[in-house]
Amino acid sequence: MPVQLPIIAIVGRPNVGKSAVFNAILQHRISIVHEQSGVTRDCVMAPAEHFGKHFLLVDTGGLGTLNGEKNVDLFDGMIREQVSRIVEEACVLVWVVNCQDGITSQDEEVGDFLRKAGKPVVICANKADNQEVAQMAVGTFASLGFKEIEPTSCTHTWGISQLMDVVIKHVPKVEQEEEE
Repeated sequence: MPVQLPIIAIVGRPNVGKSAVFNAILQHRISIVHEQSGVTRDCVMAPAEHFGKHFLLVDTGGLGTLNGEKNVDLFDGMIREQVSRIVEEACVLVWVVNCQDGITSQDEEVGDFLRKAGKPVVICANKADNQEVAQMAVGTFASLGFKEIEPTSCTHTWGISQLMDVVIKHVPKVEQEEEE
């Protein structure tokens, strides 16, 4: 029977850089990165490894409209259902937020959704393009109620390894790894 890899899910609202973080973790461009919101509608998955721990990394579509908005289009509903299934299967969630935007009402709704999931959450404060923004991001996003916050910049390719060092602590070892 094949070994099932633990799942790390990358989640967040649209256009915060989830696909860029996914590609940066993999060190390979697999997900499409675009300025236009809503480009990633289906989950993109790839096996990955960080310091000997193997996992399946999943880039999810953006959680655009949640409870607070009544005008939910068909795609938003389907994306939300798909993300909900992945979140349920994941052992840890990487919640990508955008340092340049600060906390939005959509971020607050995503936070409520993730709290209800009851999974470990590591906030990836993306687009922290300098040290000053990175330091401010940790303080700003702490108010969302999650303790683990790691600033990153996919543009400047820093912070990803530190992010994964924190995330990987929540990933169980796979049987195959224990035999090695």
